[in-house]
Amino acid sequence: TAEVLNFTRTTYTYFRKKGSRNITLYGSKTERQGFTLFLVDMPNSKFIIKKDIEGLLLRAGDEYEVFDIAVIEKEFDAAFDEYFFDFVGVKKPKISHLAGYTSWYNYFSKISEDICIRDLNGLDRAKESVDIFQIDDGYQAATGDWLITDKKKFPNGMKYIADKVHEKGYLAGIWIAPFSCQTDSVVAKEHPDWFITVPGTDKRHLGTIAWHGSYTLDIYN
Repeated sequence: TAEVLNFTRTTYTYFRKKGSRNITLYGSKTERQGFTLFLVDMPNSKFIIKKDIEGLLLRAGDEYEVFDIAVIEKEFDAAFDEYFFDFVGVKKPKISHLAGYTSWYNYFSKISEDICIRDLNGLDRAKESVDIFQIDDGYQAATGDWLITDKKKFPNGMKYIADKVHEKGYLAGIWIAPFSCQTDSVVAKEHPDWFITVPGTDKRHLGTIAWHGSYTLDIYN
């Protein structure tokens, strides 16, 4: 009979018992010679660890370590810190985790200078837990024209907003989609040779229907 596997994860996975603050994390030290697979068969209460070594060739006398897996039982952040920093050897980031505000989830692209200043001032009551204030999609004249501000929405420009953010003691963040340009953007009009084309033609490939259609910059050009 075929196995019924509810969950499949590669490299690492974890379990948390109901009511417990701790997790039990299982993680592989390296995947350089094949993925480690963690398979969970919930109906039959089975937890299976496999190694994907299809195509592995060993000569006489060769040794191959199939598993080198850490099992760590701690609180969530502490468990992952030990796994990545101590077991895998990932270098710790030079800056700590950032928390703060982004305009996207409240307004999507319907933002303005007034809205951003209002929300910036509204963060005063939570400023001890705020590191960054980020303005998301909607400030630019068109996707791809990142240095051309929508003057109706932001009449004083983006530096004005950034200065206000810095006065509050926060980092000023801004969103871009670096490889996309709307079909009617200035960049698309002035630099038609910058984009990925349909193979065998000079026709630019439509990378996404977002933003009423956009082209994708050719990173090799």
